Amino acid sequence: MANRTIITIYTRQKTIARRLEAFPVRPCPLCRQEVAAVTVEAAAGLLQIDMGELSRLVDGSVLHKLATTLGASLICCPSLSLALAQQEKEVRTEEP
Repeated sequence: MANRTIITIYTRQKTIARRLEAFPVRPCPLCRQEVAAVTVEAAAGLLQIDMGELSRLVDGSVLHKLATTLGASLICCPSLSLALAQQEKEVRTEEP
């Protein structure tokens, strides 16, 4: 019988968002302060998740969703930063 070798590859990717002054500032009711915000599409891209998973994170209050006067949805940057840190922590614990 032939020997089998299993190879597991772990990858990491860092995304750096610059120029926070260019992001809109909105009041976040959960953070209770004025915060920078990004679009839901940008937040999903940064977290590398689909819109369904993003909705679950919003429903679970992991991400804070903000509404604009025009009805658009934004994600609070401090909550996004915490979610990214949690995601990085989970990746580290999965590594051997």
